[in-house]
Amino acid sequence: MKTLGYVLLTASFMIAPVNAQEAQSETAPLTTQAVETTDTTATVQEQSGFNPGTVARSVFTSSIDNREPVDTLQQMNALEQKVYFFTELRDMEDQTATHRWELNGEVMAEVAFEVKGPRWRVWSSKNMQPQWVGEWKVSVLNSANEVISETSLNVTTATEVDTESTPTEPAKPSI
Repeated sequence: MKTLGYVLLTASFMIAPVNAQEAQSETAPLTTQAVETTDTTATVQEQSGFNPGTVARSVFTSSIDNREPVDTLQQMNALEQKVYFFTELRDMEDQTATHRWELNGEVMAEVAFEVKGPRWRVWSSKNMQPQWVGEWKVSVLNSANEVISETSLNVTTATEVDTESTPTEPAKPSI
């Protein structure tokens, strides 16, 4: 009576039965190449020369002028109309970068960008609603869905802002 074993075929991602003795001799070369998951993160990372990229700058801002943020927001009033998230990416050419907007841990939006150069500036925006108070976080993800940067913004009600100062500072361009 023969015992059947299983070998993962990397080219087709199918499981094929083989003789147990054959499996022992064939699995050794396959284990270094076998992909045990269909997760795209593992596939992208295994590509030759993959660079996860970096974020040179990322800020929440009230506006963008000439492809640059006009200020840096640490806190804002929920009644303000719009907030932008600016990011300067490095070494991500030919990848897709994503801004993942979260409010108090709940994903509210994801915006994807095709990066077409070694230094690439992108921004996304959110039209705010009065009830959207709390911690806003934007995560920057690379093509492997790895978080390469996170930045937070505290959004308060009008009465909270009246009792606290809202610090803003000019954005500092990178050279």
